[in-house]
Amino acid sequence: MLGNGRSSPLAQATNVYLEKPGEAMSPGAPAASKAETKKITHTLRLAEWFEAMVAETPISVATDESDHIVGPSHMAFERAEELVPEAWGADGFHCPFGTKQLMELGFAGIASTAAANAEKLDGQPKCFLQVIARCYEAACRYAQSWSDAAADAADAAVGDDRVRLTRIADACSSLGAGPPDSLLEAAQLLWFGLAMRNGSVTSPPGRLDQYLQPFYVADLARGEITPEFAQQLIDELFTKIDTIFTGDGLMNLVVGGVDADGNDATNEMSMMMLDAATRLVIACPQMNIRIHDRSPEAFRRKATELQLAPTGGCSILNDEVIIPAMVAEGIPLDLARNYCCDGCNELLFDGESLIDFTAAEAAKSFERALFNGRECPLPEGVVPRARYHYAVDEPSELGIGDHRGPETGDFTTMTSFDELFEAFQGQYLHSVTKTLDSFCSSVLNNRAEMVSAPFFAGTFPECLATGEDPMTGGARWQTFMIFSGSIPTAADGLAAVKKVVFEDHACTPGELLAALEADWEGYEPLRKRCMAAPRFGNDDPYVDDIAAEIVRRFDTTVREYKHELGFPLHPALFCHTFNMISMALGATPDGRRRGDAVAEHFSPVPGRALSGPTAVINSMTKAPIDRMVGTAVTHISLSRAALGTPAQASVVVRTLVDTALKMGLTVINLPIYDVQQMIDAQKNPEQHADLMVRVWGFSDRFNMLDSRLQDHLIARALTS
Repeated sequence: MLGNGRSSPLAQATNVYLEKPGEAMSPGAPAASKAETKKITHTLRLAEWFEAMVAETPISVATDESDHIVGPSHMAFERAEELVPEAWGADGFHCPFGTKQLMELGFAGIASTAAANAEKLDGQPKCFLQVIARCYEAACRYAQSWSDAAADAADAAVGDDRVRLTRIADACSSLGAGPPDSLLEAAQLLWFGLAMRNGSVTSPPGRLDQYLQPFYVADLARGEITPEFAQQLIDELFTKIDTIFTGDGLMNLVVGGVDADGNDATNEMSMMMLDAATRLVIACPQMNIRIHDRSPEAFRRKATELQLAPTGGCSILNDEVIIPAMVAEGIPLDLARNYCCDGCNELLFDGESLIDFTAAEAAKSFERALFNGRECPLPEGVVPRARYHYAVDEPSELGIGDHRGPETGDFTTMTSFDELFEAFQGQYLHSVTKTLDSFCSSVLNNRAEMVSAPFFAGTFPECLATGEDPMTGGARWQTFMIFSGSIPTAADGLAAVKKVVFEDHACTPGELLAALEADWEGYEPLRKRCMAAPRFGNDDPYVDDIAAEIVRRFDTTVREYKHELGFPLHPALFCHTFNMISMALGATPDGRRRGDAVAEHFSPVPGRALSGPTAVINSMTKAPIDRMVGTAVTHISLSRAALGTPAQASVVVRTLVDTALKMGLTVINLPIYDVQQMIDAQKNPEQHADLMVRVWGFSDRFNMLDSRLQDHLIARALTS
């Protein structure tokens, strides 16, 4: 036990727990299978691991701090691994846990409900609920230990510190015995929950404004809070979230949107969260703003302020497109209205679904079409390496030559663009299908072999009622998707071949392949000619129609794929590994060399959109992005220097957002860059330690990024 070793009344009432696999079976029940016994054994170890993590986390409250929310961002998961090795539970850390259920029941309510429902079941469901009860009992003890520590600190404090510490002690004591009853208790419960889930992963907060608002309203009605103190709590919570994992930490928070009945869901918490995100120079939580036709004007203005803030901006989510697209996919309307972001920009349902995904790259398939199933060859002994995002990441070997596609024809003998396009589609759709084969097999295997982390699982109502793992029926929905990124790079390359080889006859297919194998060295005149071909992002049907057709065939292939997952497979235009793909991909016919930037998500290649932001929107919306139910992320970069005065900048940004929403974009990023500041930050990083930039679905400090990713952002901004 923790702290002073006290056990709550709930613990004493529900302390009959399983200790051996055989105890999961009631008298007269069928014997457990070997597979079920294995799962039960592992599930019991998950309880031991969680209890060890909680017990080994230090408890200490200082009298001279100003915080109202206590507890570390990361608990003693490494020590728990030492004490109970190889006892990790599966956790779709890209998705929010069930914050709604956590707020309604609290630690104690989940523990007692799990224990009571376990008595009605047998086998693995019984064991799973018993283990959930054990984990949440440990959480109750943890909260009580913080109460004890705060009470001890209050005894030694005076004045305002004594009042603050007494309030903390009371809040934590309440959380050890029941659900939260105030905004402070709700914020503290969320913070405890994030830390308990985290281990070595993170947890998107989801639609947090919806869950905290009732507590704020109740506090106001009782005269127990002021708006100023509520804002202080939100600021403190945000600052603490930033300590979990900065930047690409998957800490996506969503505000605004509609409720289950379709009414505007914007509230005071929405506004306070936008205020905090605008003022605080922090990377997390990442802000995502749901907009619909009835979003309040004051909310829209605050969204624009955040987009213009030096903290890096936010993502805009288009309710008017996303919700109908989900319903058309067979998703229940109330569920669709509760959508949010996962850890990145993928779309799922807050506290009601897991998520799993895979990816197939279009540009790599184009490379294999040019080389008849092979990749662009490298000089012997050369092994490309690249970092994911950050300068501290270890560069990874990229495995060039490890994967081959089918033989789709010798490019040197092709006489028309249509031949090449069909060869590309053969490679690309083969890659999509094979990727889905592997993905679906993996999902089914995980369902059979793995057990979800009990603390995470306990926040799902279906799991708590039935004892079913969220992976196998204990969640209302499961979100599956396949990403495809770099489609604009493939389209640019295809357009260049169509123009230069098959229309202008400026070179033969064989000469183009030779130039690509040489990484364009010695072929500069041809490279310049290829670079002058039409580029995606300039409202040019010549290339935009190619990109749109690729998206259509991708969509059809995914939707017609036969599988046994029980839920739809969603296509998505998204790619989070573009920094690595750019090095894995050889020279391409659009004139890029190996290592030069590729398109991210469904956005133009950095530096190639020369006709303004409206042209970018027009290019994107020629494709059926409303059918990309997983997500369709777009970036439209802007130059801070070109936006004019603050008042002019607000008008420009608001106009572009309104245009993008009306034209049907779904997930909109308008990163605003100071190009010269980024260039100077590369030369003098110590002078720009707090420079924040929008990367894709997240913002982070420029100096933390890999140098190639810094170059990518600068190239993106130069033509803005």
